[in-house]
Amino acid sequence: MARGNEDEIEVLLSDISQIPRRKEKKELLETIHATILETAFRENHPELARLPVILPKNEIYDYIHRATHHFIDTKEPAWLNAVYDLAESLDRKSSQSQILSEVTKNLIESGVDHADADLIEAGMKTFHQISFRKYRSAILMDIVPLHIVWSITIRDTTLLKEALGLIEGIGDISKRSLLQSEVTKAIGRIGIAKREFNLIIDALRDAAGIKQKIRRTNSIDSIIGQVWKSPLGSSISDIPAVLARMEGLEEEQISEITAALIGEKIRRAHDKGAVISHLEEVLKEYPFTLQATITELLKAAEHFGDPYYLESALRFNTQLSPSDEVQIREIIRAGISVVERTGEAKFLLDIVPIVEEAVTGPRAYAIYLQLVHTMLQRGAFTHAVDIYTRITSFTELIQTGTQFWDTSVMLVSAGVLRDRVDQIRDQVFARMDTETRENLIQRSIADICKHTSLGEIIHHISSLVALAGMHRHRDEQLLMAIDLLIERRFIETLDPSYLVEIARQISNTGISGIAVSRIVTNIADFGVSHRNRDYLQRAVGLTCEIRGQKTRSEALCSVIDRAADLAVNQGDLTLLKRMRSWTDPLLEKEYGLYTTGNIVLGMVKYGIDKKAPHALENAYDIAGEIDDPSLRQQLYEQIIEGYIRVGCLMMREAISAENRDLLETRISVFRRATDILRVTVTERRYSIRIARGIDIITEYVHQTKNPYYSIPLVMFVLEIKSAVERDAMITRVATEFEPYIDDVASTDPYEMMAFLLQRLEHAKGLPEVMELTRSLLMRIGNLYTRFSGMCTLAEGYLRLHDTERAAEILGDVRRGTADMGIPHERALILSDSAGLIARIDIDAGYESFEEAFTLLPEIDPEMGGIVRKHLVFSLVSLHALRADETNTAIAIRLINAIEEPVDFVNSLVAAFGIVIQGGQTQDVMESIYAGIDEIPLAYDRASMLLSVVPIAQKYGENGDAERLLREATNLTDEIMIPLVAAMVRKGICQMYLMLSTAEHNEDYRNEGIRVIETIEEEIIRHRIFQQLGLKDEKGITDPAYKRLMEATQEMLAATPNHPDLSSIEYLIESLSDRAQRARYCFELFLLLHEAERERAADAILLFGLDEASIIRPLSRRVYVLCDLALSLHEAGERKKSRDIIGMAVNAATNIRQDDLRDEVFNELDVAMRIIQEERM
Repeated sequence: MARGNEDEIEVLLSDISQIPRRKEKKELLETIHATILETAFRENHPELARLPVILPKNEIYDYIHRATHHFIDTKEPAWLNAVYDLAESLDRKSSQSQILSEVTKNLIESGVDHADADLIEAGMKTFHQISFRKYRSAILMDIVPLHIVWSITIRDTTLLKEALGLIEGIGDISKRSLLQSEVTKAIGRIGIAKREFNLIIDALRDAAGIKQKIRRTNSIDSIIGQVWKSPLGSSISDIPAVLARMEGLEEEQISEITAALIGEKIRRAHDKGAVISHLEEVLKEYPFTLQATITELLKAAEHFGDPYYLESALRFNTQLSPSDEVQIREIIRAGISVVERTGEAKFLLDIVPIVEEAVTGPRAYAIYLQLVHTMLQRGAFTHAVDIYTRITSFTELIQTGTQFWDTSVMLVSAGVLRDRVDQIRDQVFARMDTETRENLIQRSIADICKHTSLGEIIHHISSLVALAGMHRHRDEQLLMAIDLLIERRFIETLDPSYLVEIARQISNTGISGIAVSRIVTNIADFGVSHRNRDYLQRAVGLTCEIRGQKTRSEALCSVIDRAADLAVNQGDLTLLKRMRSWTDPLLEKEYGLYTTGNIVLGMVKYGIDKKAPHALENAYDIAGEIDDPSLRQQLYEQIIEGYIRVGCLMMREAISAENRDLLETRISVFRRATDILRVTVTERRYSIRIARGIDIITEYVHQTKNPYYSIPLVMFVLEIKSAVERDAMITRVATEFEPYIDDVASTDPYEMMAFLLQRLEHAKGLPEVMELTRSLLMRIGNLYTRFSGMCTLAEGYLRLHDTERAAEILGDVRRGTADMGIPHERALILSDSAGLIARIDIDAGYESFEEAFTLLPEIDPEMGGIVRKHLVFSLVSLHALRADETNTAIAIRLINAIEEPVDFVNSLVAAFGIVIQGGQTQDVMESIYAGIDEIPLAYDRASMLLSVVPIAQKYGENGDAERLLREATNLTDEIMIPLVAAMVRKGICQMYLMLSTAEHNEDYRNEGIRVIETIEEEIIRHRIFQQLGLKDEKGITDPAYKRLMEATQEMLAATPNHPDLSSIEYLIESLSDRAQRARYCFELFLLLHEAERERAADAILLFGLDEASIIRPLSRRVYVLCDLALSLHEAGERKKSRDIIGMAVNAATNIRQDDLRDEVFNELDVAMRIIQEERM
């Protein structure tokens, strides 16, 4: 190749071809051939491509394309020959044809793009190299449009003429016709551009040869239309001259050209008479174009609505021979268009004889229907009937579609609205069978009532009734008419007496009653919607038209139902009372019961909608007057349910300390329901109705999470007489309030519900609720829990100064302790109740204390400290009511026996006023300090120090309070849970602020602020400053936190309904500390929760928990989880808080080091106690 010696290369290739191993030989030959071709392209030696090439087909394709581009760029014929040589290397003719067709397209495209005739010529040369007809036909679809563009550009038809010859080789007639159509139109455009009429004639002749008729006629029309608008228009307008140059064409082809010429001449003619004369000359020379001439005249008549062209077409139509087909469809269309344009029906009448002569049977009948339809549109009713009478058979027409029904209904409706029903009967219905006639009558009545204006219908009611009278089921047709008119809101615009007039024509009493009932109901609906009770009264009066008592009763009941709606809307209960006086005289006593029952139900509905118990009371009084026991019982049950629903609706509204009296009113509504229940419901159905009441209340519990619904639920549960059923129901009820009592360490549903009632803030002190609580407590199985709750309840009664009820409860407790088998539980109840009893009877209080005191030797040592602490508290209460010198010694004895440091200090602080008598203040203070030093946990010791600060300030030595606060501050460093440590610092700050106020010393205030400033977590520190009402000078400086908050606010503003958290999560993940990620997720949870985006809030919290759950070491994970749990508990998310505490417990359990695990569990215990004791 370096020497350019092709012979030497051929010898080398021949030697390689002798290698016996085929794979090795093939690989070597492919490598060498590729090298040869690369050199040929690189060194510009296209002659190297003459060597036979052995390469994969796709690689040869690539080299052919490269050679093609070289030829396009250089115009060197050698590169085009290289294309052919490379194509010859392909072993299949189909492959050669395929690649050559692509080359052809590339060459011609480039020639057209660059206006290079040589490239186009090369493309056509390549085209002729394609041997497969399939590829030749396919590529023609691509290159002929390019030929058209090029030919129009250079205004030369040579290439197009050649293309027409090539197109003949396409086997698909559709594709062939498409290309022929485009080519002939292009030739026509070139002829117009060059103003050569001969080219126009050639184009028309070529277009006439297109096989597909649609393509052929479109091409002819297009060419003629373009020529007519050009300077050659005068030449094309001479139709005979044009046709004279179409010799050799078939008559059909000449007719099509003639049609196009006539169409354009008519569209552009100013003298219609001259056009017709010109057409007559054409027909003399070319009589076979008569059909085409008629067609174009009919098209013109249809398009312009010009009667002149229609008359001319009909005149030419008479020249057809008997064997020629009449263009009846085109005549009809043209005739209808002319009639619509001129409004003169005579043109259609002229067509009727032609139809009669040209067609018969169903086809003629369909045409008659079309003519009838047009006549009716023009208002020519009589002519329409005359044409309709020419239809002698309807069977086949009915089966062909909707034309018969639509036109016939239109005709009958027109007859009714012209009061020509007799004519319809005699001329339209006479030839119909019964089924067809009645079907038509029904459709016509429906059409009139649906589509005719109501104002017109009322003037033809007698005709409408007469039409219905021709139906065997006349009454049903009139009822249908009334229903349809009611649907169109007849009563809203016209007097309902018109409808009553129709109803009076119904002979059947039952159907007549139904019709009037529907009218009455519609009037009542209108009265309610417009808040007009006069319509209700009129509706009641119209029921007199109903002859059957049962139907009249049902109609009145429907009016009463509507009256109830109006009474609710207007807030007027007297309307329902008035309905009773209106309806009673219209009904016999037997049927009057049902209307009275409906009035009662209406009052119940009013009571529920207006939350008006007095309406229910009125309903109860009326129901008592009903003699029918079954109906009366049903109404009583509805009234009871009404009371329950009213109470639930009232309970749904928020309660505050200012409107606490409303709660008593709501409870009284439920109590009234139970009172009526006891009086009116039989024992057999009592439990069923109680269960129904509970179900209703539960529905509202699900709708509105409100713990105050527990009051009526407990009230109804306690009404259940069967203990088994009651236990099952209280268990079910307790589960509904799990979020409010999930922290109760008990599974006894009575205890849980009693605890919930005592926890209701605005229900405290309400006697009704306290009695319910007492009933619940009495059913608690555990005596200690029962008596403990009863002591709490007695304390509530004492606060209300109801000593009688309190004494009764405490007496039950005192007597019940005798049955308690566990000494420490009995002692605890006796000691706790002693102080309460003393407020009623001081001696009895001391007796209770003495009884508890005597039980100490029997008490387990582990519980001794707790019992002694309770005895100390009890003794303090007794001493406050009546001092006794012996109390000091007893208190000191009890306190000194307490071993647990926290209980010791608490007891000493509680009894401080007793034990300091005798000048022992400093000794007592030293004992308190010593006891605090014995407390092991930093949180407990710090909390105790804070509780003692007020005493130290008052009774301690100078500086004791400050010392205690400093000790507490130092202890916060030992607390590992950030939020717990912050809570203690908050308490320390509050003590400093107290000292600052008491001592009027700003240094204390500044020291308290400094303590808060030592909180490392910015968010917690900022929140505590806000809680204390202090200004946070530093604020939150973390830019990551600010970015998160801003991004979240922007996200909520952009997508308020379904925020996308992906960008927020990405920002969180950019933080390095997982604990910080978890804390920020909680802050975002609060923000989203406040924005009421619960799903998004839960998702971001879960994301934070996922981060916290993989923190290492495990001890830090526990502290972070506890921090989150406490934060959630503070935010009111108790269930989520407990779940996270569970995660923390699991993590703590997995710590292997004993000392570390114990330390972590101590911190965990602190968090759990804070949550349990609600210290947040």
